[in-house]
Amino acid sequence: MNKPVFVFDVDKTLTNLKREITPRTQTVLKKLQQKGYVTAVATGRKFSTLINSVMPFFPPESLHIVAGGGEIVKTKGDVVWQKLIPEKYLELIYELVKQNGGDIFYSKGEDYFIPTRLSNTFKNDQRKIKVKTFTLNTFNKLTEVTINGVTENLKTELNKIEDLTKKYMTSYNNLPYVDITAKEVNKASTLMIWAELQKINLTDIISFGDSQGDLEMLQLTGKGIAMGNATDEIKSIAHEVIGHTDENGLALYLEKYL
Repeated sequence: MNKPVFVFDVDKTLTNLKREITPRTQTVLKKLQQKGYVTAVATGRKFSTLINSVMPFFPPESLHIVAGGGEIVKTKGDVVWQKLIPEKYLELIYELVKQNGGDIFYSKGEDYFIPTRLSNTFKNDQRKIKVKTFTLNTFNKLTEVTINGVTENLKTELNKIEDLTKKYMTSYNNLPYVDITAKEVNKASTLMIWAELQKINLTDIISFGDSQGDLEMLQLTGKGIAMGNATDEIKSIAHEVIGHTDENGLALYLEKYL
């Protein structure tokens, strides 16, 4: 029997509700890696928001799924695979947000682009993100776009675009947001490529998540684990539900493999 392979969603799964990877989780990750277990993240977050807060807890050559499945990157940021959103849809997204409200976020390498009016809110962000402000001439060649503060009108208009994948979720401050990737791109579709690159059987993967962005991944892998703080939808499709992320639910589960 092969060793299990561990793939983690980041927000509210690998991290607690304060966006921190707890010391207990850090310790168990390190011990698993020392024992030869493969560990990786599969997240809707862009790489630029992971550099200083998440990636230091993984080996340099590890492969990760970021940008909601839009990219596979190494721990240091080297892009191994990506799927770009067609430019015509980026133009349409921009126009729809301008007409219906919302804030656009995107990433290029180590740079995280945010609306100018929100630049002050990121000065004390514990993720230590390299922030730049939105400009139209950088809004191109993207694997994922996030819109915060999604209005009902905007959601209606976005849902008319069949050639994009939309994942609607709720942020830490309970604002509705959407992660947008190219058609048929999600964590699960890219996890199949990720597994093939490393000769890993999908049945050997244990995946962990808490929200709609994790749904297909939890269904695809040998075992899909929902956090205690997961949505009811995710709990209903998971093979197992473990403890709340604020109660070291992930660490407690992983410790039995040590």
